[in-house]
Amino acid sequence: MRQPEDPDCKIWRYTDFPKLVWMLQNSALYFCRTDKLGDPFEGSLPKKARERRTKQIQNTEAVRSAALFHVDPQETARELKGADKSVVFHGRKYAFVNCWHMSDHESDAMWKLYGRTDGAVAIQSTYSLLDRELKNKRPNDSVKIGCVNYLDYEQDDIPGKRDDALSRVMIKPEAFACEQELRAVITHSLVPATKEGEDTTYSEHEVVHVNLDTLVEAVYVSPLAGEWFRDLVEDVLKHYAQAFPVKQSSLARDPMF
Repeated sequence: MRQPEDPDCKIWRYTDFPKLVWMLQNSALYFCRTDKLGDPFEGSLPKKARERRTKQIQNTEAVRSAALFHVDPQETARELKGADKSVVFHGRKYAFVNCWHMSDHESDAMWKLYGRTDGAVAIQSTYSLLDRELKNKRPNDSVKIGCVNYLDYEQDDIPGKRDDALSRVMIKPEAFACEQELRAVITHSLVPATKEGEDTTYSEHEVVHVNLDTLVEAVYVSPLAGEWFRDLVEDVLKHYAQAFPVKQSSLARDPMF
């Protein structure tokens, strides 16, 4: 996975007030299952990756030997391709992400995308703090962290030509490049054991408990928020014994002419 050039680069998580309260109540990070992110491209393949996988299917022993058993090789290839597409599509149910925006400063675009109300906040940390905290809490390396790669899905291939579940989670169409996303990722390769007839997918989220004192550097309140909301955020932080500063968004300043 590609890491930021500067390990101390700032990262931002733009979210709403209830999710901030959840984070404080649980002292944890929320990892959303990728098929629940609302992005139809999530976990999908670029054209070159799909063509490569299709070529690999054509060269499998099952297709090459189909005629020996009086089976149409092309029909076998179509069935295997359909099964492979299903694996990629449903693989989104076995990956969970916690997403941050990388930038030295606030982003008006991110406020508008993920903090559209006057009750939004931006939680600010750094890559090194997040990396250290996740390694402390998950020393078995079960959580990966890295930068999302933005691709032209018609022209580009997955970096390293890797089509595994983790690599698919770490790519997005270049139209999303403004997000400059850093992702912490949990992936599972096996379907959880269940009783017969029950759903075989994981829950819609996973939780990683963290020490917020050493992770969060500041909380910024929406440029649309009034003073009352900043006071509310400060009171809630005090309630949960958190001392990191609450700052008004720089975009709330009056312009000078």
